[in-house]
Amino acid sequence: MQIGWRTFVVAGLAGSTLALSGCTGTGAVQPQLGQVATALQLVRYDSCDDALEQLKGAAAEFVSPYGFGGTVTLEGDAVAMPLNGTAAEARSAGAVGGGDDAASGGAVPAAPDHSTTNTHEAGVDEPDLVKTDGQRIVSVVDGTLRVLDVEKKQVTGTLRLSDSAAGWYADQLLLSGDRALILGYGNLDSWRNTSEPTGIAELSVVEGSRLVLVDLSGDPRIVSELDLDGSYVDARQVDSLARIVVRSWPRLAWTYPFEPGGEDEALAANREVLAQSTIEDWLPRYMLSDGGDRSQGTLVDCADVSHPQVYSGTSMLTVLTVDLTEALRPDRSVAVVADGQTVYGTGSSLYIADDGSAFPMPVDMGAATFRAAEPTTEIHKFDVSGSGKPRYLASGSVDGRLLNQYSLSEYDGYLRVATTLDSWSGPASPGGAAQSESRVTVLTQRGDGLQHVGSVGGLGKGEQIYAVRFIGTVGYVVTFRQVDPLYTLDLSNPRSPRVVGELKIPGYSSYLHPVGADRLIGIGQDADANGMVRGSQVSLFDVGDSASPARLDTFLMPGGWSDAEHDPHAFLYWPDEELVVIPVWWDGSAWPEAGPTAAKPFVSYAGGAVVLRIDGDSLAEVGVLSHGRATAESDYPADPTIRRSLVTGDTLWTLSASGALASDVDDLDDQAWVPFTA
Repeated sequence: MQIGWRTFVVAGLAGSTLALSGCTGTGAVQPQLGQVATALQLVRYDSCDDALEQLKGAAAEFVSPYGFGGTVTLEGDAVAMPLNGTAAEARSAGAVGGGDDAASGGAVPAAPDHSTTNTHEAGVDEPDLVKTDGQRIVSVVDGTLRVLDVEKKQVTGTLRLSDSAAGWYADQLLLSGDRALILGYGNLDSWRNTSEPTGIAELSVVEGSRLVLVDLSGDPRIVSELDLDGSYVDARQVDSLARIVVRSWPRLAWTYPFEPGGEDEALAANREVLAQSTIEDWLPRYMLSDGGDRSQGTLVDCADVSHPQVYSGTSMLTVLTVDLTEALRPDRSVAVVADGQTVYGTGSSLYIADDGSAFPMPVDMGAATFRAAEPTTEIHKFDVSGSGKPRYLASGSVDGRLLNQYSLSEYDGYLRVATTLDSWSGPASPGGAAQSESRVTVLTQRGDGLQHVGSVGGLGKGEQIYAVRFIGTVGYVVTFRQVDPLYTLDLSNPRSPRVVGELKIPGYSSYLHPVGADRLIGIGQDADANGMVRGSQVSLFDVGDSASPARLDTFLMPGGWSDAEHDPHAFLYWPDEELVVIPVWWDGSAWPEAGPTAAKPFVSYAGGAVVLRIDGDSLAEVGVLSHGRATAESDYPADPTIRRSLVTGDTLWTLSASGALASDVDDLDDQAWVPFTA
């Protein structure tokens, strides 16, 4: 593809893949309203032979001396830059939505007797480090499953899951009744040198995801295990039914040149590897351990694999169905030949989005800086309303890139999508430099396409999206560079969305949470007039009048930062007491003298959890909780960094790898300390 006066060539990508290049390549344009790019309308293969022929044909031009990882060529000079896409990518974290299927983030539900994971959609659970049913707390904070009895305030069962020696780690779980589904991942590399004096070596990479179903009715007991090809992306659960998204690549034994002059031989060998590949090399595989029985095979049938009509790609996204009330099964899966990093789900729909974030970034050669093609986010929609395998419904695309899953919101048959056209892909400013801006696009399904019906742009010129929140027919978008414009959007007419209000304040919010009908809590960073961040801040907004949003109060933590800024699972709002709880790290010396360190000292290396109460138009500090305490069982206590908080009855629980602290929900007095030991 031509970029200015130089040529930027990528010989091929594995993990980042050039899937759906008919829409993401140079010159991609956003479809006109009511239209959708035909290349995104997916079709199924006629047979396995047809699938293999098309997969090999589409991938052939991207084979290089580095397999599907290649070199970057600039002005004729090749610079060896293997692009290995086999390393596991970070799981999506995001902001929350709330509400029901029809009204993403609708009315705030009545407070239950225990809190649940802070999720995007009410009734749609998301994997996290800890779950509770109000009577027990189940956690995998440090790779060990622990069951904690809420009434007895003691650990009643443990099960070691992660195995660092074998390269496997467990850090997510779902819960349904007496069953827990643990989601783990691993990456095992081994090198095999050949006897040929060419400097070529073979790299065998096995990356996988592991699902472990555990029975909690007595001592924790593994019911079955399912190992899968590829990296775990994300999952959603409705009742006992979970949908797990896994991203895989073909298992091809590439060769790699490690000495000058070996490229030609490696290229020839890799072309032969592709030519000799079978369909089993392309389809994701599984290995099931069910009691004493073991079985293996392909996770998805050729007939259940969809692909774009015009594409080139090597990645495959598989959506696997797991009923937690049953043993694990390798069937009920569908796949798409595409890439994807972002998962969003309602009770009936599952969306997987790819914003091409793994594509090459701009290259600065001193005299000239040139831009990659404008990023495009491709979105695939599946029907998950039944108990069987998901059903592919439609695809579409929008300009720009997502912040996270909460840039997506389904409401009344429409999908709202917030994206940023960033500084290397946005429209040029009068001086010639690229200018970023953000927009919200509204899509609706027509046939097998997600078609554009409305759009509002021009948000935060020169800035990027830092937070998005959709609540019914209202949208909130935060952009930032030096100040934080909080935009309010009227989305009541999907064909004509519009900006109705704007609030500019120092710093930014990277997570927004509704607290009542007309208030928002924002978690983010304070900043000076030049945009230099100065520490965590919690903001209370009045959004009763969309045209005139106002910030009522702030709570500042100089030098601090919080996991809740990028992972809303770490955020807790307890409506019964109007409590806000967030884990925070900070430099204790920077905290105001009258602040929480004066009342309750804590170890700065460990951080703590700040507890606030919404008192009318103000944020009142209740106190700070800390796990910075040594345990008698070990000279090297586990990490005391507080990761999560939850409420059961009159107890506020905070969890870290070192233990669980039970505090009175009213005044934070200690009730019990439950140490976690190996």
